[in-house]
Amino acid sequence: MLLNRLVAARATVRAVLSATAGTFLEFFDFISFAYFAIYIGQAFFPTSNPLSSLLLTFATFGVGFLMRPVGAIVIGAYADIKGRRPALVLSIMLMATGTLLVAVVPAYSSWGLISPILIVIARCMQGFSTGGEWGGAASFLVEYAPPNRRGFFGSLQPTSVNAGMLCGTLSGVILNALLSPQQMSSWGWRLPFLVGALIGPIGLYLRTRVGETPVFEKAHRSAPKRPAMLGHLLRQSSMTMLMIFGMTICFTVTAFTYQVYLPTFLVRELKFPLSTALLTTGISLAVSLVAVPLFGVLSDHFGRKPFMFGAAVLIGITAYPLFFLLVHYPSFASAVFVQIVAILLYSSYQAPLCVAFCELFRTHVRVSGLSIGYNLALATFGGFTPFVVAALIAAIGSPIVPAFYLIGASIISSCVLYRWHDGYRPGMDSLDFDDDLARGGGGA
Repeated sequence: MLLNRLVAARATVRAVLSATAGTFLEFFDFISFAYFAIYIGQAFFPTSNPLSSLLLTFATFGVGFLMRPVGAIVIGAYADIKGRRPALVLSIMLMATGTLLVAVVPAYSSWGLISPILIVIARCMQGFSTGGEWGGAASFLVEYAPPNRRGFFGSLQPTSVNAGMLCGTLSGVILNALLSPQQMSSWGWRLPFLVGALIGPIGLYLRTRVGETPVFEKAHRSAPKRPAMLGHLLRQSSMTMLMIFGMTICFTVTAFTYQVYLPTFLVRELKFPLSTALLTTGISLAVSLVAVPLFGVLSDHFGRKPFMFGAAVLIGITAYPLFFLLVHYPSFASAVFVQIVAILLYSSYQAPLCVAFCELFRTHVRVSGLSIGYNLALATFGGFTPFVVAALIAAIGSPIVPAFYLIGASIISSCVLYRWHDGYRPGMDSLDFDDDLARGGGGA
């Protein structure tokens, strides 16, 4: 009996590590791209106007997100038909290849227009792979979890997101402390991408040595030939995907405003040293590594909706005061305070997100359904948030513009969350409706 438990525990640990490795790589890469945007702009988009160079870089950052819905459709369908594990293997291979391209492509001064074109292609590869990565990893973790611990297991994915962002942030702090501005501009900014490319084979190794999820195997035995077709998904689950789209708006705008754009905001608008700006974000992300799993555990006891709805409302209420404090009283202490308040609200929203979305879909369309809804929101609101906010500040001339963007996102998601019926029920397996697949159950 004890031996069986040890074997099961080992399989679960391996499953968690394999699922979170790719998510870690994804966010280590994209946070590095955002934080080193100034250097990347100088290398691949040189112009006489530094703002134009930065906007072109942020636009390239956002282009990758336009490919995410495509990846969600293709890799999501593959995961729903063939299984979560092979889809996760495919996504991490594509991600590592794109990351390596960013690290090794010569600058514009060497290859001319070919260089920025290759960078855009690399970002598109990464966007395509992550379109299926998020939904696949979320489903993998939730479907592996014991029924009464799905909130905690689901929260491990956003924890790996924040861990990747923290490591990317710390790499920026360390490199800016050790290297001169000239060294950073010429080659230093490439180092995080080289490290990220090395993480890929580790994740690939883990994913090729883990079994399929018990929930998928059970559903596949019940209905082995049932395809995850886009048309079927749209007919059966279009309103559910639209709900996920609305629920994701506040989450993604908050993440990309505070964790991705704010360091650039502190440097450009408030004249912080880059290392100081990155350190404030690093401190808040370290807090999230404790906060997210804690909120995940609490969601297993009190449900998903109280934490997500409460966070969405508070994000809107606190946006203006936090940016007012930051703009009118700029200091290291105020920046850390703003980041910690934001990360605690964001963690409350983020922790139950994976399991809440998984509970809205049956197994045969789960990865496709939640990936499409989630990635459409990221493509529309998330990836271009740094570009939109930077452009609005330049056009309007007020550094408090990000607060109004956050308030708008909060209002939209709060309305959707208010009408959402939480799939969590105490003492029940929230995924057990999959049993009716053989009898032709619907999509959501």
